[in-house]
Amino acid sequence: MLNVLRNWKMITVCAMFFTLTAIIPAKASSLAAPTVLKVNSFKSYTLFDPVISGVTVKDSNVLVYVDDVLAGYAKIKRGESASDSFYFQIFNLDAGTHSVYLFAEGETGLLRSQKSKEFNLLINALPAPTLVVPNKKTITGKIKPTIEGFTKSGSFVHLYIDGAYNGKTAIVEHESGTAHFVYSPFLNLSVGMHKMWAISESVNGKKSSVSKVLEFNIEEEMPAPIIYEPVVNNNTVYNEPFIVGLAKNDSKIRIFVDSVFVDSFIVKNHNSGVANFSYKSKKLADGKHLVYTTSIDSRGKESLWSNIVYFNTRGVIKEKLAQISENAVEETVSTNNNNKITQERIKDFLVFADLFEKDNKLRLNNEQYQELQSLLDRKNELIISEKEQKKLLSLFESRNTPFTSKVGEKTDDSGDKVDVNIKDVLNGSEKEDIVEKNGSLDETKAKQNKIGWNAFVFILFLIAVIAWIFWVNRELIKEKKEQEEKESK
Repeated sequence: MLNVLRNWKMITVCAMFFTLTAIIPAKASSLAAPTVLKVNSFKSYTLFDPVISGVTVKDSNVLVYVDDVLAGYAKIKRGESASDSFYFQIFNLDAGTHSVYLFAEGETGLLRSQKSKEFNLLINALPAPTLVVPNKKTITGKIKPTIEGFTKSGSFVHLYIDGAYNGKTAIVEHESGTAHFVYSPFLNLSVGMHKMWAISESVNGKKSSVSKVLEFNIEEEMPAPIIYEPVVNNNTVYNEPFIVGLAKNDSKIRIFVDSVFVDSFIVKNHNSGVANFSYKSKKLADGKHLVYTTSIDSRGKESLWSNIVYFNTRGVIKEKLAQISENAVEETVSTNNNNKITQERIKDFLVFADLFEKDNKLRLNNEQYQELQSLLDRKNELIISEKEQKKLLSLFESRNTPFTSKVGEKTDDSGDKVDVNIKDVLNGSEKEDIVEKNGSLDETKAKQNKIGWNAFVFILFLIAVIAWIFWVNRELIKEKKEQEEKESK
């Protein structure tokens, strides 16, 4: 009986085993394999670490195998759609071809799909960088020449000069897959021939082979220009100063203002072998600036920077302009004063002309006639009306009018000769005589006094009106405040 029970247990266990074996594959086969949609990189510098992405059955996990070895589980992005998306990045693959396939697995781990379609990943070796300049054809006198070349996008470059490690570049990238790099040696190089080579490295530590060796020559330095403080003169304005300096003959000057290249030009040679140059700056903003230059010879060799000059368009330059302007102002003031004196003399002669019309016995002396003739010769330059010109011309023609009195003399009613001078007449020494005859001067003076009194009265009236307006405004404001206080209560 005991044996029968033992046999029955064995039969039951075997039946359960075969049942599970039959059930599990059936369920596993119902789980679809993941679908790979794309193999790419997040950024160009991950070209050696490819990213696999695709879709899988909803609520499943994805296992990634590389070269028949489990590389890891993919990242799953759950959603409301009928399937989930996934991605997986493979790191540190050696150059060569690698096989990749995937499995989908249920959340419990008991169900697994069939193997996905297998595909290959081709990982290329990191190519050696290409050095471009400097080379044997490069003409330079710089003790730290700029080194340029190309490398795989997403990598950086190690530089070696004369067999010694000199430094490395930053990571460089370009959408084309090939990036341009620039490097400046951190140590000065001696005059003479040099050799350099380079090695590229990816961010995951993969290094390329050694690049082609380049040779280049460092020549004696090209003399740098010497520049002076910017100049402002009558040919420019304070914020467009002239940049002036000295340079070797046959030089091309490059101008840098505030560390930005602005222009270049060829100097005009001088017999001494050293040329002076002058460059008118473009309009600069008010404030502090700096300027420096370099020179390039006919072979293309460029010098180091010249001395740096700092200046202020509202400071030194403007002060110099003020000095220049001050001289011009003095000249203008002097000219204006002369013109003012001339205009005053014209008024003097016009007054005398009016007197002459009333008393034709008056005459000018020779010096005064000569001065009047000089003024008439300059009538086109002076501010004088046509009517005034006629008056002065009539006065001048009186010189040729037959009269028994001498020039500068007049005759009184008794026939006695009396000396007359225009200054005395204009200063009033003879005015009493003349006024007694025509009364015109007193009348003019009375009119002027009347106008002055009227003006005074008008000004007082204006002051009274303004005071009344202020008083009215003050009363209105006071009344408004009282009203607001009542309303608030």
